[in-house]
Amino acid sequence: ERGSDLRAAYSELEQLAYVASHDLQEPLRAIEGVLRFLTEEHSLQLDGHTRRLIDRAVDGAGIIRLLNNRMLAYAGASRETGAPGPIDCSELLGSLVARLEEETGSLEGVVTWDEDLPTVVADVEQLGQVFRHLISNALNHQGEAAPTVHVSAAAEEAHWVFSVSDNGVGIAPDQVEEIFYLFSPYHNRQVMLGSGISLAVCKKIVEQHRGQIWVESTVGEGATFRFTLPRQPSRPPSSR
Repeated sequence: ERGSDLRAAYSELEQLAYVASHDLQEPLRAIEGVLRFLTEEHSLQLDGHTRRLIDRAVDGAGIIRLLNNRMLAYAGASRETGAPGPIDCSELLGSLVARLEEETGSLEGVVTWDEDLPTVVADVEQLGQVFRHLISNALNHQGEAAPTVHVSAAAEEAHWVFSVSDNGVGIAPDQVEEIFYLFSPYHNRQVMLGSGISLAVCKKIVEQHRGQIWVESTVGEGATFRFTLPRQPSRPPSSR
């Protein structure tokens, strides 16, 4: 009974976050529109102090939009899930990397994966999001060497353990836990880069599929993100 109450409360909170984030889009657009109008139409009448105040307001509105989009994406990560089915992970990665190359023109890095990746039962769109976020995150945090990313999998008794390894800048020991949370200090430091949401979404999706996700890293020597998926799931992924 207590578990049922908690699930209902969580669902209501998630719905509130989604609706609130969605409804904030229009007033944010209005604020940004007024600020643009003042800057463009009355630029000759604005003194330096007023212009600096408007610039601060524009920057603040931009940060609010990024935070709001982050919360909207996170709250909506499980709203539209398809029926779980068998997914050949090698085929999924092939199509995913091809789409990334098409969207960006060039990945500016090398992405490889084991040829014998397993077939798992999952929501194909959500699992695709996990791989896409982890690969994009690895490519975006490159070090001095040309970025390389490799995906592999190992079988355990009840789970597959997937690994996404890179040769990037790595992650400091005090950040390996906080990077998976939506409003962590790590992400807030990078908010103007538009980052922060992807790993939180990965954590949410993996846990919905009754798995776990973590990272192993040494600063300057790259990082390996690992996540588990059940080999024989007893029931479909949760919608929460």
